[in-house]
Amino acid sequence: MKSTTLVRNDMTIIARWEAIHYKIEWDMGGHGVLPSGLPTEYTIESPRITPPNPALIPGWTFTGWNPEYIETGSTNDRKFVATWERKKYTITFSAPDATGAENSWEYDIKWEQEISEALEAAGDDGFPEPERTGY
Repeated sequence: MKSTTLVRNDMTIIARWEAIHYKIEWDMGGHGVLPSGLPTEYTIESPRITPPNPALIPGWTFTGWNPEYIETGSTNDRKFVATWERKKYTITFSAPDATGAENSWEYDIKWEQEISEALEAAGDDGFPEPERTGY
């Protein structure tokens, strides 16, 4: 601070503070579209920033943001990252009236996963081949 004021009496000098603006980055985690209107900066005085849930994406479940929010009083640039989990489905192979004790098999499969991958993950090399007397 530089001043050219000549001091001839007692003085009070008051500091003026300006909050630093920190950047906010947004990462959709490889899925979806970034909602519009999200803040791109904040200051130490900003109220808590909590990201909104993004639009739903077929085959995926939104599991949250990391971090969950930016608290009032925070400093430093921040990055929100959306986290997702691929949905799981169950395929049931049913063979009513099949010979033998087992006539139904279930396999877990993920969104857009090939059935052969799910069978392989279960240790099978194809659908079961049930038998039925006379057929």
